[in-house]
Amino acid sequence: MGAYSNQSGSSAVLIVVVVAISASLLIANFMFTQPFIPPPPPGNGTLTTTPTTTVPSPPENLTIHEPILIEGDQDFHQQAEENKWLGDGSSGNPYIIQGYVIESPETCINIMFTDLHFKIRHCSFSCPAPEPFGGMGVNIWESNHGLVDSCTFREMEWGVNLFKTNDCAVKRCDIVAGWIGVNVSFSCDAWVESNMIQGGIYAVFVDCSEGFEVFDNNLCSNENGLAVWGSSGGYVHHNNVSYNDAGIQVAGASNEINFETNWVFNNTGVGIALEDWTSAIRIFNNQFGWNGGGNALDDGSGNSWDDGEVGNAWSDYSGFGLYAIPGSAESVDNFPSVLS
Repeated sequence: MGAYSNQSGSSAVLIVVVVAISASLLIANFMFTQPFIPPPPPGNGTLTTTPTTTVPSPPENLTIHEPILIEGDQDFHQQAEENKWLGDGSSGNPYIIQGYVIESPETCINIMFTDLHFKIRHCSFSCPAPEPFGGMGVNIWESNHGLVDSCTFREMEWGVNLFKTNDCAVKRCDIVAGWIGVNVSFSCDAWVESNMIQGGIYAVFVDCSEGFEVFDNNLCSNENGLAVWGSSGGYVHHNNVSYNDAGIQVAGASNEINFETNWVFNNTGVGIALEDWTSAIRIFNNQFGWNGGGNALDDGSGNSWDDGEVGNAWSDYSGFGLYAIPGSAESVDNFPSVLS
């Protein structure tokens, strides 16, 4: 199909994406309708350990390139030959799209319906004056084995969208997006690693997905740091989720997700909230401090706030007895510690 300028197909894709997750987002926006509140001054505590997030600066010798649309394996092979992209699309030698500056009011790179292996790295994306529902850096749609690595995203509504993907990742990216930094919907085995994401309604939104991993990210200065809806089998660890409106929200019958070694500080709302219908969520070895709406909330059932030996550190824990988690579940942290 080649690169293109009209991008009417891209608009249709974006509309379908919006429809696919609209129910979750409508509920979320209903719950968090207040405008973005700038981060408050630092609280009484500091991180005793910090994520190792490092986002490399983009190379200086980037090449201006028009938006890219790839539809299917054959189209990918053809464009790779035309653009002299490295690799052959195999697991051991993935196609590499790299070193581009791409600007578009709709979608900068759109990869659809492929099972080839590929990497998008060291690129810079922007979407000034985006179309309605538009302004997306990278859209990976019903495709597998993709990696977005060490890219910058500016002036857009969406950073990276993973929709119906398997074995795809977003790693070491610097993302400023107005709506969602990284969206993972109806996907399996996605991971979001070592990114800096700010300025959006959601830094990371995981919806109806399985086997995901979110780790070593800085999710700061958003309306919502991390939202997980209707998802299972996840592992969320070593993230800094601070200075947002809401910190972490888990809802929509999400289950069997572990939250371990996260730092959740100075959010205007609740630090971590487990909503109705959540179950089998395990939360341990995290630090929760100075969150304006309370450090935690549990309205689910069968969730655990320790692993049987290790609990969490709390800025509002007295140092004596159990730590009671607010909410209808009447949960407790059996092994709490004082965060100071």
